Amino acid sequence: MKSKFFHISFWGDEIVDNNSVWDPEKITYSNVGISLNSIYLDEIIDGFGAIIVTEKLYWLLKYRSNLNGFIFELPLRYEKGYDFLDNYPDSIIPPFRYMKFTGVPLQDDFSFYQLVPGAYHWILSEKAVIFLLNSGMINAHGEEITGSIQDYFVNYEDRLKAVKYAEVMPRLFLKYFLCDNFLN
Repeated sequence: MKSKFFHISFWGDEIVDNNSVWDPEKITYSNVGISLNSIYLDEIIDGFGAIIVTEKLYWLLKYRSNLNGFIFELPLRYEKGYDFLDNYPDSIIPPFRYMKFTGVPLQDDFSFYQLVPGAYHWILSEKAVIFLLNSGMINAHGEEITGSIQDYFVNYEDRLKAVKYAEVMPRLFLKYFLCDNFLN
């Protein structure tokens, strides 16, 4: 069975803090810290170029998934953003991990693609999407990549300019991915 790949948008408005260091050659952060503004129900959060996962998802991915194209780092710092302090002053920030996507697009389970420098698009295999949906990912949007990856993203950028972001990619639900062919 040939694997399908999806362009994914994770939920999150968290930001990487000012002490995080971006390495343009490796296309990844080091010395990662995050500033949280909300309490999330999701297991995976997009932190503007950094993927943040809960400890639960970290353990599931690392020891139960058999997926490839990622490594983990523990974020070194957590801080409560202004919105978090205003809305949840007594809440404790749970532990998270920084997940680096290291895979090759349309080959590995987790990867990213850049049409232009600085525009990072998360690419996941169907197997990875199903694993994440089964493991508590609830707010991701995505769509299958068809044709060449460059043509897909040129078209995506054009669609993005024409409509609201949430209308470009549908919300992902496990029921759409589970079928007799995949489970057998």
